[in-house]
Amino acid sequence: MEKKQTLEMIAAISNANGAPGFEDEAAQTILSNASGLGEVSMDRMRNVYIRRRENTGRRPVVQLDAHSDEVAFMVQAVCPNGTLRIVPLGGWVSHNVPAHMVRVRTREGRYIPGITASTPPHFLSAAAKNAPNRRTRNETASGLFMASPPRCPAPCPPDGRR
Repeated sequence: MEKKQTLEMIAAISNANGAPGFEDEAAQTILSNASGLGEVSMDRMRNVYIRRRENTGRRPVVQLDAHSDEVAFMVQAVCPNGTLRIVPLGGWVSHNVPAHMVRVRTREGRYIPGITASTPPHFLSAAAKNAPNRRTRNETASGLFMASPPRCPAPCPPDGRR
């Protein structure tokens, strides 16, 4: 495989949507890029297996293990003013959540852009400032559903550089 083709494959897999519980796109992207590598299968948990044809049992078996999911959010509520109450999926540090661009999945499977926000510190009471977990919200359009998986897009550029 040529370097450009390899980088495009890595970018496609890295950029695939894969919020926990919604890994279908990531798994399908891996499957489509694995054709020709051997016997490819996927189980109900969206684990992808590739068994090399060249291994006839006389070589050691090597397992490469990776996650196809990513840290993301789940919509807990759609507020009357159109904002979303979200909860983290994965290892988010709460003070890192505000000001992240997100893409929110609609019922139809489309993604719409949004941004996480929080109440500015100068509008908080003393008790709220010292509270461990201030709620965040996502300012975005309507047409969403509960448990919609917003995710932070961090595209992998095709040249492999950040």
